[in-house]
Amino acid sequence: MKLGHVPRRSVCCVSGASTSSSPREPRAFAPTSRARRRRETPREVRANSSSVVLESEPVEPERTRLSGRVSREELEGQIREAQTELKVLFEQKPPPKASVVAEHRNKLSSLETRLRELDTQIVEEAKVKELKQLQREQQALQKAVISSSMKSSQGGSKLEAGDVAKMATAVEEENAALREILAIRREEAARRQETTQMECLELENKRLHGQLEAMLSREKALLELRHQHNQTSVIVTDEEVSEALRMQEQAESEERGVEAPPPRAEAITVEPVVAEEQERDEEEQEESGGDDLVNQELVGLVAEYSKSGAIAEVIRDFEERMDRYAKFTEERMAMVNGDKGPEKNDLVRARISEVREATMQNVSKEMEGDSLFVKQAAKPGKSVKVFYRAKAGPLADCEDLTLHWGYNAWSAKGFAVELQGDEKEEGCHSATLDVPGDALVLDFVVESSGRYDNNLGLDYHVTVEREEGIDKFWEMLVEKEREAERKAEEDKVSRLGKRKEASDNERAEKQARKLYTSSAVQAGEMATLFYHLCESDSVEVGISFNRSSHAVKLPQVPMLRIGEGKFAVSFLVPEDAFLIDAKFYSHNTCDDRNGFGYHIPVQGSLVQESPQHICHVAVEMAPIAKVGGLGDVVTSIGRAVQDMGHQVEVVLPKYDTINYDEIQGFHEIESFEWGGCTNRVFTGIVENVVVNFIDPSNGMFSIGMIYGADYEPIPMMDSERFGFFSKAALEFLLQSGRQPDIVHCHDWSTGLTAKSYWDDYHNFGLSTPKIVFTIHNFGYGEAEIGAAAMFSQKFTTVSPSYADEIRHEHCIAPYSDKFVGILNGIDPAMWDPMDDEFLPIPYSEDNAAEGKARAKAALRERVGLRNDDVPVVGIVSRLTQQKGVHLMEHAIWTALERGCQCVVLGSAFDPEMQRHWDQLELSLRHQYHDAAKLIFAYDEPLSHLIYAGCDMILVPSMFEPCGLTQMIAMRYGAVPVVRQTGGLRDTVFDVDHDRERADREKGIEPNGFTFEGMDTPGMDYALNRAIDCWYSDREFFHQLQSRVMAQDWSWNEPALEYLDLYYAAKNMK
Repeated sequence: MKLGHVPRRSVCCVSGASTSSSPREPRAFAPTSRARRRRETPREVRANSSSVVLESEPVEPERTRLSGRVSREELEGQIREAQTELKVLFEQKPPPKASVVAEHRNKLSSLETRLRELDTQIVEEAKVKELKQLQREQQALQKAVISSSMKSSQGGSKLEAGDVAKMATAVEEENAALREILAIRREEAARRQETTQMECLELENKRLHGQLEAMLSREKALLELRHQHNQTSVIVTDEEVSEALRMQEQAESEERGVEAPPPRAEAITVEPVVAEEQERDEEEQEESGGDDLVNQELVGLVAEYSKSGAIAEVIRDFEERMDRYAKFTEERMAMVNGDKGPEKNDLVRARISEVREATMQNVSKEMEGDSLFVKQAAKPGKSVKVFYRAKAGPLADCEDLTLHWGYNAWSAKGFAVELQGDEKEEGCHSATLDVPGDALVLDFVVESSGRYDNNLGLDYHVTVEREEGIDKFWEMLVEKEREAERKAEEDKVSRLGKRKEASDNERAEKQARKLYTSSAVQAGEMATLFYHLCESDSVEVGISFNRSSHAVKLPQVPMLRIGEGKFAVSFLVPEDAFLIDAKFYSHNTCDDRNGFGYHIPVQGSLVQESPQHICHVAVEMAPIAKVGGLGDVVTSIGRAVQDMGHQVEVVLPKYDTINYDEIQGFHEIESFEWGGCTNRVFTGIVENVVVNFIDPSNGMFSIGMIYGADYEPIPMMDSERFGFFSKAALEFLLQSGRQPDIVHCHDWSTGLTAKSYWDDYHNFGLSTPKIVFTIHNFGYGEAEIGAAAMFSQKFTTVSPSYADEIRHEHCIAPYSDKFVGILNGIDPAMWDPMDDEFLPIPYSEDNAAEGKARAKAALRERVGLRNDDVPVVGIVSRLTQQKGVHLMEHAIWTALERGCQCVVLGSAFDPEMQRHWDQLELSLRHQYHDAAKLIFAYDEPLSHLIYAGCDMILVPSMFEPCGLTQMIAMRYGAVPVVRQTGGLRDTVFDVDHDRERADREKGIEPNGFTFEGMDTPGMDYALNRAIDCWYSDREFFHQLQSRVMAQDWSWNEPALEYLDLYYAAKNMK
């Protein structure tokens, strides 16, 4: 039977054991019953108020028996029944399936384990009973002897020397008994913990040592007094004993060279001091949980694991993986740094060469004329006065003149200065400006109220006199440009690194509100885990390590309640643990961070997180082969997981439409025969990720498109092309000797990869991988999605809300136990308003108002909108029914009626839909020619300018698996107005209604305006509130823009969730 295709079944269990909640993840039987037995506090035997008190503290806290505990006879009967069932199975014809036999064997093994545990428990109970009896006898003897001593002292009667000797003998016997008890306890502790010293036992032994030393000291003091008096009778009081003890401590301190402690304020009697210590211990135990915090079961599991020798195997696997990762990284960097692609320096030189050619053409032109001239030479770093005479031409008799200027063929531009009337030069206006140090030619045009004088299209130019030669100047400029790019790259890396660090800190602080440890956790030592903010009266915790990949796991154990809504548990951390995983359970509810658990880092581990090998199989990848969001996700998640220190590869068809300029180190590596043709394989680097391209000789991917074969007169369909590729990708992995940990296939187009792997490859050489599948849009390829859901170990979709929306679909519902939604992110390096060549100025949340104002002005100039103080509403979308085109159209009219401006960038695949929007554009052009612009094209620079220049972005989708538009818009400070569906609901929280949900789900402030229905009134409600906010509370709106810019919608957190998912899939059997 294939992994990932396990039929539904009930996990057989014995009385007291739990059944698995998932048919694919049967839970191993725990050493004790699922209903964990609450520990007793240490039993305390008290004498009367004048007696010495001796604590009776078992080494391991006792557990109360469950009333329904299975007897030995019942277990033996169940074992015989299981053996009979197994024998009957083997006699069946045809033979049963291996999974059925394994299930019965597991049942028999668990019953035998429980029988052994029961026998061990009976023996331990007998030992404890014997120890308690011995303690009671010693306490009775102690009580009698000390009580007699105290009565004699209080009555003033004299005590015979023989009585003193008897007392000393009794004390010696008592101490011998205590030593025997201590020896028994030490043997028990050694048997249970062996090489691991448990913190709880150390505390107990310290108390015993203290009591034993106190008794020995008292005995020694009594003997010393008898020796000093050397008479037939003495009066021995507690004061004399205390003084003797003090003198003894002083002598011992002097021998060690340590200053003796000051005399005690009162005489030390045995009974009151011990009682005070007990009360203090009880208070500390109540505050910190004491020994009851320690989970002995997990301590025992860790100790057993440490003895097993498995740590050495873990270290060896870690070192092997690090070697493979180092080799892979070296090969990847060789392709990045090789001569297969253009060097950055070459690109800089080519760009400067273009500037040089244009600039030198201006140098050769006539420099001065009647209209614009200078009287002194322009020199770099100096001021120059520029004169303009408008006696004729387009600006004749104009007074308000502005000089727009740049330099080096406008390679640097955007400067402007007002021209003032010159007193000395009649009929001239002039302005003084500073000549940049890297200028060779200054470029000018003059403007007045929207009218320009650009010298009949040639512009005006003034040459800058430079001391160095022309060639040397251009070489200097190339080097300066290189240095500027290096610094910009360093600044960007630093800025994004700080942003990621802030996001990580914010995530850690959010977790620390409910979950934390008392101090930094060290491998190989005890750790105490605290869980707060819980309204329940009881909590259980499931503990594992290293993203649940560690051999030591404890599914559920009770935590100790230490206060109102506060719980704690202590346990031993394995020496090779680098991460603690925790999930919390209370009354059939689970707090597990959407199934991924909470993680706490561990310091001092023998190993660190080892690199995992992830191979993505996809038919799109940005920017070389992108149609929709799928291509962005494949690239972004690959980069994000790789940046976390893991080995990532992508397998992609070699389309004839690929943009090879975006590939570094592109070259052919091998070929293989399969599928009735030769399949050539090429490799290269795309966005710093290794990509392997499969090029079959049957021509399936040489048809001039990625999708659309179904509508072309060719003898193949998209399902056939991508089905072939899904299997060819596995064949490539097999024949190239690759054994990735995870094969991650994307959307319906590679859905058959999962089934093909288990049918044709897992048992034939490609045995290591586990399959993860992601649904990017459930609207296509339902059959392929169903097959992938069945055969994958884990499958996802691109947001939690979209997962809830499609969870009950017939091809998903049977496998929903392994289905999860992980929100997509955006690439902050690609969408970065601080480093965007398409924006007029860089800006961040700190100067959002200024940056967006400049971008709005540039947008209006680009598309032809009037420059009014009104909000701009933007739409960047495909024009399809899914995107809510009827709501878009209604919103445009609503916004225009309220005085707003609108910009739409998009296109329709459906010709009829495109004709409708063409007609709408024509109508808007007649009525709102300078307030609404509809652009039907793919225009990447314009999309950046729309995100930056618009005040609001509208996304009224009917359904939206994730949606990137709203996240990109927030990155650029545009406030989103969206319909609550899919990923839109998971990223946009209404400022008026979702404050609590935003804090609960994301720990953020609300960030937009939302509506629920599919009708126009619902959308009007959200859009009108956004417009009202802009008009009536501009200050708050600017604060909202800064807020959305500061929020992190990158791949930082989704990448961690995918890594957890990969481990979960890898750990499935």
